Amino acid sequence: MRRAWSASVGVWLTLCAPHVLAAVATGPNTGPVVTQPRRTDLPRDIGHPVWMRSPGPVDIAPITPAGLDAEGAAMLRCDVVVGGTFGACEVIYETPSGRGVGDAALKLRPLFKMAPDDSDGVPVAGGSVIVRIYLSVPGGRPLPPYQTILRNPDWVRLPSPDDIAEAYPAKAAAAHVPGRATLSCVVGAAGDVERCTAIAETPSGIGFGDAALALSPLFRMKLLTLDSVPVAGARVIIPINFEASPHN
Repeated sequence: MRRAWSASVGVWLTLCAPHVLAAVATGPNTGPVVTQPRRTDLPRDIGHPVWMRSPGPVDIAPITPAGLDAEGAAMLRCDVVVGGTFGACEVIYETPSGRGVGDAALKLRPLFKMAPDDSDGVPVAGGSVIVRIYLSVPGGRPLPPYQTILRNPDWVRLPSPDDIAEAYPAKAAAAHVPGRATLSCVVGAAGDVERCTAIAETPSGIGFGDAALALSPLFRMKLLTLDSVPVAGARVIIPINFEASPHN
């Protein structure tokens, strides 16, 4: 008999992350970055946060990496604590890599705050949210298409709960361990996803990244986003949750 699993797939944009877009001048870095270790259980994804505070251009300019000569983007996954502020955060995507964009984004963690309940009336404390941050330097080079993070994809096919259950890592399934993984993929000409890599997995080392990669052929989107923007060649970030049923 197949074990029962609850599984969920979501594109990071559906998590209602704030879009922090700013044109900034390069400036000095400010202090060391302290990355708190993240928990290894699976906090609930917050789907519709009500934002009370998020960073603006005046906050982003001072933390822009010195010497950045092109647009940059980073995505953070953060735990939300009592009061609607962020606890531990991790960088799940940055571009260009190796230029300090992710570390700069982490410095903005104290500036985010959401209402105690989301728009559905569900408490946010103990949940998790993905936010994206853009750094735009005047006169800097724009991101190439394959590094541009796609917004508002219009999905026509996603893995089903049965597909995700089938891909569940055997070692994790035997121990009833939940997990999540995040894929970074390039959108192909037909709306499928290609050149996927697992850019984050929790907990690590027991197969959740590989399981997510095995599901990548099951994703397909329309050739235009919900905003009528062509998708071919853009990058999409896909978080996938694997949750063990407590009744197994």
